[in-house]
Amino acid sequence: MEHAQVIGVGASRHGRVLDVLHSPLYAGAYVYGRRTRADTLFLVKNHGSGRTRRVKQEEWPIVLLDNHPGYITWDQFRCNRSNSPITRIP
Repeated sequence: MEHAQVIGVGASRHGRVLDVLHSPLYAGAYVYGRRTRADTLFLVKNHGSGRTRRVKQEEWPIVLLDNHPGYITWDQFRCNRSNSPITRIP
């Protein structure tokens, strides 16, 4: 017999809500290339690490819409990114 897993639901935190509003995953899309390495400076101590920068949405190299069921639509996602007064995502 299978046992159902109980998931607790509590108050939403501000950061989690922003994650939902600004992540293409929540809109049912698979996206590759949202970030890219920028002027990589490799430090001896942290070999392999470097700085990354966000890429403008229009420049994402791979966007697969309707890859999986989303919580919000792609149009809602795009609206959230462009109209939100609290976001500074390019």
